[in-house]
Amino acid sequence: MKKSSRPEWGTATRGAAPRGRDEDVHRDLVDGLRRMEYREPPPELIREVMRGVRSFKRPWWRRLRHWATLPRSFVLTPIQLAPLALLLVAVSSLAVYQSFRLWELPRASLETGVATQHVKMVLSLPNIRSAAVIGNFNDWRPQGYEMTWSEEEGAWTVVLRLPGGRYEYAFVADDQIIPDPAAVIYQEDGFGNRNAVLMVGNVHETQI
Repeated sequence: MKKSSRPEWGTATRGAAPRGRDEDVHRDLVDGLRRMEYREPPPELIREVMRGVRSFKRPWWRRLRHWATLPRSFVLTPIQLAPLALLLVAVSSLAVYQSFRLWELPRASLETGVATQHVKMVLSLPNIRSAAVIGNFNDWRPQGYEMTWSEEEGAWTVVLRLPGGRYEYAFVADDQIIPDPAAVIYQEDGFGNRNAVLMVGNVHETQI
């Protein structure tokens, strides 16, 4: 059988332009699409497609972490920045003021308008190695209220600065709590022990 010399569709012959050029391919595709029969897609197809592309909802804590770690840029004008700067200055000033108040609190009075008084505590026990004073003015803690031995007075002494009022106190002698043996007034503490009572008045220095 003799083959035809006519070139096949989509092939090119030497020295001649190919028939299946882009324009011809485009034209053939358009004609084929026009001749196709249109059919409605089944309803279950749409549901399956939407189920497949439905976005997965992440837990709230992951969404929150993503929002918190997502880089953001802000553009502020000087007018918009002024309230923020004033707020920062106010917060800083308040922090400094509170720090100053906390530093001054031990030196200030516990009662409004009452000045502090110098009170000299004396414990005449020469045979002990250490002594301190505790009371409701220092939450019954001896730290910072240690007494020193005075050769001149022959006793352990410490000077406190307290506002006027009524206080209960005791001494810590060699880690043993004892009431002041020279006190005039005592108060039961409810646990079978006695505390000495100190009345601070309007005197510059009181020797107990």
